[in-house]
Amino acid sequence: MTDSTAGEGIETLSFSIFGQSYTLKCKKEQKENLLDAINVVQTKTAKLLRDNPTLAPQQVAILTAIEIQSSLQNFTTTNTPFQKEAFDQVRKMKRSLLCALKAND
Repeated sequence: MTDSTAGEGIETLSFSIFGQSYTLKCKKEQKENLLDAINVVQTKTAKLLRDNPTLAPQQVAILTAIEIQSSLQNFTTTNTPFQKEAFDQVRKMKRSLLCALKAND
């Protein structure tokens, strides 16, 4: 699936989706992330096509892109339980500090 380009720090990745072959070049440090992304796309498209065999590959590709983008947006706009608790604690400390400042006036 990968070939190194000598001395340049560039990797060439070859993969296929829906029988279409693709070759991408990336920096060596990007290789693992790109391989993970390719695997996610291959897995999601294969499952969607398996579950909906009447869809055309183009439809599967568009629906997969929408699903991945939706997940990304949800991840970037939703706080984790840890973040929620941290924000709650910061708000409590802020209220306490404001009350203390008012009491000193």
